[in-house]
Amino acid sequence: MGLIVTLKEFLELKDQFSLGDLMTESFHPDSKNLSTLSNENLTQAIEVLNQIDIKALGQLKDKLQDLKPLQKEIGATLEGGGNIYLCGCGATGRLSLTLEEIWKKSSPDKDRVRAFMAGGDVAMVRSVEHFEDNPQFGADHLKELGFCDGDLLIGITEGGETSFVIGATEHASKNSHRKPYFVYCNPTKDLVNTAIRSKEIIENANVNEVCLSCGPMAISGSTRMQASTIQMLAVGLCLFETTDLDLQFNGFMNFFESMRAPKFLASFIESEAREYDSGNYIEYISNELGIVVLTDTTERSPTFGLPAFESYHAGSGDILSHCYFSNSADDSLKAWRKILGRDPYPLMWDDTVELTGMERLLSFDFGLTGKEKRQKRVSGGQKEFLVDKHRDSIKLQFNEISHDIELETDNKLFYYSLLKTILNIHSTLVMGRMGRYQGNIMTWVKPANLKLIDRAIRYTCQILVQNYDLDPGYNEVAKVLFELAKNRTPDESIVLKIIAFFTAAK
Repeated sequence: MGLIVTLKEFLELKDQFSLGDLMTESFHPDSKNLSTLSNENLTQAIEVLNQIDIKALGQLKDKLQDLKPLQKEIGATLEGGGNIYLCGCGATGRLSLTLEEIWKKSSPDKDRVRAFMAGGDVAMVRSVEHFEDNPQFGADHLKELGFCDGDLLIGITEGGETSFVIGATEHASKNSHRKPYFVYCNPTKDLVNTAIRSKEIIENANVNEVCLSCGPMAISGSTRMQASTIQMLAVGLCLFETTDLDLQFNGFMNFFESMRAPKFLASFIESEAREYDSGNYIEYISNELGIVVLTDTTERSPTFGLPAFESYHAGSGDILSHCYFSNSADDSLKAWRKILGRDPYPLMWDDTVELTGMERLLSFDFGLTGKEKRQKRVSGGQKEFLVDKHRDSIKLQFNEISHDIELETDNKLFYYSLLKTILNIHSTLVMGRMGRYQGNIMTWVKPANLKLIDRAIRYTCQILVQNYDLDPGYNEVAKVLFELAKNRTPDESIVLKIIAFFTAAK
């Protein structure tokens, strides 16, 4: 399993993707013992993650003033007959698709908000990672969706350096009189000093930038957590609320804090981790909340190195993922419609169609037909985990455990955001019990693009210095990474393999 570039090519490009100085890549002081707590004191671990979420949300309150021009511009665009486009990559792509799904459920003008992500809709469940590093793909995708003068693009990137989103934002800045918005979560000064592509887009006079810096992630670099929560809520408030943002945000915080720390999760976490230890599989089931549940289960693969959702394309050879997802739709196409709230948009580009086209997308079958296919492949047990809206509550049910989260609001943005944080806490601590990170450092990061290669190298260096008093240097670790990656299997951690290499030679 080789990498997308050679060692020589990476070292020539590394200065563009060495992101260790960015806040979203740093280590949160409050979660430094999280892997230990996940195994020894779940209640405390839940509280730690919940408090980090609350602190991050508190920082958003101080930035609401910066969001008011975006709220106003969204209103002006819709009143003027234009459409709103949301663009992201990975976690920000999924949050963009989530906001579009909420819009389609909530607004009579269903087609006025359009979301897309690097790799197209298939990337909702299986990353097409080389897309992230290509700005032209972002521009081409936006163009294909029909973006024109009078439309507004909101480019969302947790770190602020994603080439795909930057490419789409640059295209929008040249093709609409409405300046696009570029939304990111690192301090502007740090970002422009780290990546030239970020500096160019932020300093572009035809682009409006919004910095939503919210501190380090609870798991180092895992922007699926606090950064994407903040961005989903911030952009969502601007999109769905026409009144005072401060009032609406306070309403969300009152709702969020009224739920208190979700300590009820401890029994769910213990139970799911036991099933994996026993060699069993999990199937998450949701109809009304499918896009939120699917997002969390999908993101376990790139963050924690679990096998990605398997494709049911003939001859794919995919191994079974630890968990899968299903809803009550009859077949794959209907299941995707239920998840997205619209027909899926495959990318039928000649050079990428095998990875991004309709056939590939439908091979990830989340309907009853897919459920039947998976049951035939699963040897041993498969347990169902229900997470769905039930009247005025969200019901979680797994094995003999059941819990209802009573909702005091019918605001979909509010309870989708709440559920996102709850599922993030749940899956993070399940992964901690499975040994998928050390302290709060990702050790199962997949080096599938240039940013992730850099991350794997940096985190290896961090652990070697911190735990073994070894400092071989960035370039030497990069050299070993590229060599070991040639024979790495999908169920191996490249970080742990490199650490074993250097410690064996000590």
